[in-house]
Amino acid sequence: IQYFCEALREDAEVALAAIDSEPSAFEFLGDSLRSDKAVLLAALKSFPHALMWAADNLRNDREVILKAVDVDGNALEHASVELRADKEVVFRAVDQWGHALAFASDELRSSEEVVLAAVKSVGAWCRPLCDGDLRLLADITMEDGSGFQHALDEVRGDRDIALRIVEEEWIALADVSDELQADPKIVRAALRQFGGALLFASDDLRADEGIVLEAVKQSGTALEYAAKELRMDK
Repeated sequence: IQYFCEALREDAEVALAAIDSEPSAFEFLGDSLRSDKAVLLAALKSFPHALMWAADNLRNDREVILKAVDVDGNALEHASVELRADKEVVFRAVDQWGHALAFASDELRSSEEVVLAAVKSVGAWCRPLCDGDLRLLADITMEDGSGFQHALDEVRGDRDIALRIVEEEWIALADVSDELQADPKIVRAALRQFGGALLFASDDLRADEGIVLEAVKQSGTALEYAAKELRMDK
């Protein structure tokens, strides 16, 4: 459709047929059709990032954004400032994809409730993917983060909030502040769920015999994340 004449790119029937075949064709529609809610909703069914080329009024349309984030939470990036501060919209986005928290307003990125929902979403996505491979689970978390990295720094460094979130979902330990990765209580809260969380503890705690023992009791493979001197002592 990008090579069609302007008249055809402004024709709703042609546009809907093109989108049915290739939803990304939305990008090449004429201005009036990129402002057409029905046309955009058709594209969003399988191509939520059509929002990138939608008119501003549609990026501020709550119904449109909810449909988009239900398909791909990252579509939140293309929502209006107002809707990125809408709690229900953000909850729906992070429920679909926890890392969508990165696109929420600062107020919601500092909400313990919203941040926990994002971290839980990432955890729920990781576990089936790894199919019981604890090493792969730890490696993926190391590479992509837990979702907690998108919270404001003041939240990531708040001991009480971090502890509550880690108690619910160990992967948050990957992204708490350096100071809290050295906090035995927070690290133990993660280790009770998954011994491989030792990977995200501070160097001092990875050299702590008591901490390492707790990790290994939960998961034998956790020993590889212990300090060298303890691994040599096995």
